[in-house]
Amino acid sequence: MNIQDIIQSTANDQDLERLKQLPCAEDIFATLLRVIPFERHEVISVADLGSADGFLSALVLSQFPEAHITLIEANEERLNNSRERFIENEHRITCLHNDFARSDPPEKYDLIVSAFSIHNLNGIEKRALYRTLYSHVRPNGLFVIADRVKAPTEKLQDNYRHSWAEESLAAGASEADISETRARMFEDHESEIEDQLEWIRNAGFRNVDVYYKNLMFAVYGGHRPDY
Repeated sequence: MNIQDIIQSTANDQDLERLKQLPCAEDIFATLLRVIPFERHEVISVADLGSADGFLSALVLSQFPEAHITLIEANEERLNNSRERFIENEHRITCLHNDFARSDPPEKYDLIVSAFSIHNLNGIEKRALYRTLYSHVRPNGLFVIADRVKAPTEKLQDNYRHSWAEESLAAGASEADISETRARMFEDHESEIEDQLEWIRNAGFRNVDVYYKNLMFAVYGGHRPDY
């Protein structure tokens, strides 16, 4: 099954509507799934930071059906939506109503993932989070993020956001949705990718890299060494 089929079989109507504002969604999620260093039927523990309605967790579970996933989300309504999404797989899911930036994960995990949540943190908060997460990834485990990142210059930032808006409109997003998202972007705390790679390395992770980048969207992270 290719990534388009995986997304279509996993996404609900709300997911599909949101994905109209993520023109490179297939590449982003295909890359994230591809870099996970486990076999399909391994029993792995996963934490999804800022899990929202559980779309990323659903993708991970579709490819790693023996996984147990802890969804960590501060918005109780969205967490409840996740509970409904996983009603048939509730034995593989733990829903934790918590702010991942303010509270440590409850245990250690083979895999920690996050999609489009960490940009809400400023640089100081990101650095602290990466240090915390290092102690919560098991040896040989992976921490991987899909998110928006800040361009190195204002001109590039403007160009990237203009391209994003045009491509989102072409994908079927409404002008109102684009305007609402653009307004939120000005309140976010996107960080440059090179800065984040350094912070992740300084936290202790190794094999740190950008696995995918398309203008302001990126997939990046690192492994915890075997010690």
